[in-house]
Amino acid sequence: MTLFNSTIQKVSGTVVENRKINKNTNQLVIKLEHLENVPEIGDYYLVSFSKTMGVKNNYQRLTIAQIPDENNLLAFTINKKTFKMALIDSGTKVNVKGPFKNPDQQAS
Repeated sequence: MTLFNSTIQKVSGTVVENRKINKNTNQLVIKLEHLENVPEIGDYYLVSFSKTMGVKNNYQRLTIAQIPDENNLLAFTINKKTFKMALIDSGTKVNVKGPFKNPDQQAS
């Protein structure tokens, strides 16, 4: 079983939107410098907010909410109970690794 694409991309990006969807959920949109491997819905990325005070420096596993468009935008739907969304503003710099395949979605 392959858990990741053959070529894992590691790039920098910038948060362009952190929008509240409902009481417990936000949509986080990150613009990558470049996107080599187009993910599928359910794939995940490892995202580091290393320059953001109050957010863990290690990589966070975030699952793709929609397929990126030609503008290299990655959209993630995030539960605010498990992530400090209020600390992440537009313009926040991030490091991104992926995409990785979700093992729960692999064909059997």
